[in-house]
Amino acid sequence: MNKQVDITLLLIRHGKTVFNIEKRYMGQTDLELTDEGREEIKAIFDDKSRGPGEVLASFYEDGIPFFSSPMKRCLGTAQVIIPDRKPEVINDLREMDFGDFEGKTWEELSHQEDYRAFIDSSGRIAPPGGEARDDFISRVWGSVVSCCEMIRESGFDRGILVIHGGTIMALMSHLDGGSYYDYLPANGHGYLLSLDRDLRLVTYEKI
Repeated sequence: MNKQVDITLLLIRHGKTVFNIEKRYMGQTDLELTDEGREEIKAIFDDKSRGPGEVLASFYEDGIPFFSSPMKRCLGTAQVIIPDRKPEVINDLREMDFGDFEGKTWEELSHQEDYRAFIDSSGRIAPPGGEARDDFISRVWGSVVSCCEMIRESGFDRGILVIHGGTIMALMSHLDGGSYYDYLPANGHGYLLSLDRDLRLVTYEKI
């Protein structure tokens, strides 16, 4: 039997921060968008003829459920793309906790044995003081289930989530079963995905 679409989600990754530009691990560090990052998001979503701007323009209507991570980079992005509304903040949509790796580049960490173990495990081993990937995926999935419940209660069949690259990777790998790192979108981009009544993946499109 073909699965029928019950809920459609628009996932949008936040704009650039200083740590994104410097290629530093950024999980719990609560940075604002850079001026460049804010302008880049504005340009992406002002263009209604293609890409995320086109998708949002066709997807959005007044009252549609609108969610965000509590981190400033996501809230700032949400403010740019839908300036007349405040999103519902969902704490467990925040990025992975990178523990002792936070704020460092791979070059700064490459000599450390625990970092080599983290890389050799494809990120499954928790960073010292941080979060294991499987725990992160479980946290993210639980928060998305809650968002879907709120969407259903609202009477809509779709919602918007402004979140993190890692949060998107966790969700997509959980739903689609592919390689975790294959799902990282560029800043300001993301996925449009449809779920059935049991919240199983029906279709998705990278935007």
